[in-house]
Amino acid sequence: MRCSDCMFYQVGFGTSMLTLHETELDELKVMVQYKLGDADMLMHDEIKCVWLPAPSTNHALLLTYKELKAFAYMLEEADTEEKTRALLQCFNK
Repeated sequence: MRCSDCMFYQVGFGTSMLTLHETELDELKVMVQYKLGDADMLMHDEIKCVWLPAPSTNHALLLTYKELKAFAYMLEEADTEEKTRALLQCFNK
């Protein structure tokens, strides 16, 4: 998820690819969690009604609530992997 050359995070989901700074990725995670808490969207699981603006770009993701849940899961798994990698690097020094 993190490019070792430029140190940006590259997040791909569906047909979209975002390249983000670490702070922008954190903002995106917060926005995803906020949108997950929107009870109105629970009624529209298969309709593209979730507008998720990408931090500091002119792009946004338009997702179904089901896709939003999958995107949130992917971000969480990637975060866990990144933390595990950082922890392992501490032991390799």
